[in-house]
Amino acid sequence: MKPLKLGVIGCGNISKQYFRGAKTFPSIEITACADMNRAAADAKALEYGIEAMETSQILNNPNIDMIINLTIPQAHAEISIAALNAGKHVHCEKP
Repeated sequence: MKPLKLGVIGCGNISKQYFRGAKTFPSIEITACADMNRAAADAKALEYGIEAMETSQILNNPNIDMIINLTIPQAHAEISIAALNAGKHVHCEKP
């Protein structure tokens, strides 16, 4: 079975748990990340061997099946709605 390709939006402190945890599940694979602070996304991409993208790129990437939304609460609705409109599954870390 082909793993579900995930993109992480929001590369703050909690993202480390998702990057590490995803490696224990063969049915998923984090392939890209984005953050409003590009340096944070670049650092996570380098650390975990994935691609850093802009948020619009990750949302429009046809190879990404699901978005893990780890953004600040004020951005959750906007990012989640944009991901759903792009045809992605969404997991949101906070209410």
